[in-house]
Amino acid sequence: MESHNHNNLQKNNRLSFEMKEEIKIQFDLNLKAKNILDKLREKGIVSVNKVQISNYLVKLRQRKYGSTKISLGELEKWCIDHSKIPVSDDKAFVVSYFADYGHDYDDEDGGNVSKFRSHVSTKRLLKIALKSKTIHADATYKLVWEGMSILIAETCDMDRHFYPFGISVCSSETTEDFIFIFQSLVAGLKNG
Repeated sequence: MESHNHNNLQKNNRLSFEMKEEIKIQFDLNLKAKNILDKLREKGIVSVNKVQISNYLVKLRQRKYGSTKISLGELEKWCIDHSKIPVSDDKAFVVSYFADYGHDYDDEDGGNVSKFRSHVSTKRLLKIALKSKTIHADATYKLVWEGMSILIAETCDMDRHFYPFGISVCSSETTEDFIFIFQSLVAGLKNG
């Protein structure tokens, strides 16, 4: 019985210069990774997979458009800039926010932990909250922004119609985050 080996297989996890150039051309045509893979196969370039293309597309987007991450300082500035209560009942505004740059405490790994919370609503949505007898709050697990949880406060009527009061972005889903949402609703009702 012969022993099994992989000596004859050449495993190359890197994209060649030619592959990268072809991917750049397809990227400029706004094609997605799967379509780019199909185009590469049509041209006889088969030693690449969809994951490699997707990873390279991330790099191309960062070079072309810059970083997609937003800093805590930029978030805080955005909240400040959008905190003024508008005249219109339907224009969204930041009801309240909280930004902590994590200088006072560390996580389990010894790194600083930053915390962020914001709640956005409209005057009309807050008026609905004022009339509600029951308020629900929960996280949406399929919707995450910048690695942070999206939390929604809402109510339902007898016909099971859904009425949101606003949307919150929080760096975690702790009791303090849900307390923040309810306190934001109270503050919005007082100020709105």
